[in-house]
Amino acid sequence: MEGQIGQLLQIDVKEIWKHEAINFTPWLAENVNLLGQVLGLELELDSTEKSVGPFKADILCRDLLSDQWVLIENQLEKTDHSHLGQLITYASGLEAATIVWIARSFTEEHRAAIDWLNDITAKGFNFFGIEIELWRIGDSLPAPRFNVVAKPNDWKKSIKKGSNGYSTGDLSEMGQKRLAYWTQFKAFLENSGGALNLEKATAKGYAEFPTDVAGVVLAAYVSFASKAVGCFVRLQGQNAESQYLALHAQKDEIEKAGEGVFSWSETTPRHKYHLSCALYGSDPENPAIRGQQYKWLQETLENLGSFVCRHLNDL
Repeated sequence: MEGQIGQLLQIDVKEIWKHEAINFTPWLAENVNLLGQVLGLELELDSTEKSVGPFKADILCRDLLSDQWVLIENQLEKTDHSHLGQLITYASGLEAATIVWIARSFTEEHRAAIDWLNDITAKGFNFFGIEIELWRIGDSLPAPRFNVVAKPNDWKKSIKKGSNGYSTGDLSEMGQKRLAYWTQFKAFLENSGGALNLEKATAKGYAEFPTDVAGVVLAAYVSFASKAVGCFVRLQGQNAESQYLALHAQKDEIEKAGEGVFSWSETTPRHKYHLSCALYGSDPENPAIRGQQYKWLQETLENLGSFVCRHLNDL
């Protein structure tokens, strides 16, 4: 009916995430970009349940803007002393520069503790207290909301950014190298007249390209440390296992689609099913061969993407 509006309803987080480690941590690991948007960070997942001596930290990320570690410790209850102790222990063991404590609610004492840590620690260390909420309108899907209840005094969530979404001065040296590499690759693809298009150059170690198959991600990556570039197909979602097995059955044909060293994996830090093709011994810092690298990346992405998507669409 014209003029009707829905009612905003809050949902108990335990209705959606029954168990912190089994449900909430995996969800948050898959959606760290949502948290990054709230904090003004470009987060890239490194691992979950990261070992710190005999203990395990919930989530470890890297901030691509500063190239520093970000520790995330979460709980689906009210904050308690044990998690505060874990936070400091894990931050020390992992040498994290940014520490994020997520909980259903913060006590005033723990909120004050985060403020105190921000006051006494050296510049470059940042502590955040975040309350997680879930909301829906009518029968809509629940939507998360991260409320920042404690943060560094001088923290600015928005910074002046360039056309690529970054302020170069805020990027690490590695971040600047990656951004320059993908910016040039984007221009190469635009000038080639091919169908492949990179929507946005970022400071990440990889650049993703959409496919028309649900749960299938095609990407290129660059490694300055290993002097290599490569392409990979990442399978995620409820059909990932069957898709992986179907592709593995065509292993020989797929490897003909790309010249390079292939690797097939059912376990990666973030995704269970993954296949990649790497070109080693091709230094991405060498400008004389960068054009050759871009040509190889373009051809391999197109060949792999075409074969993989055509085969999976037939399933």
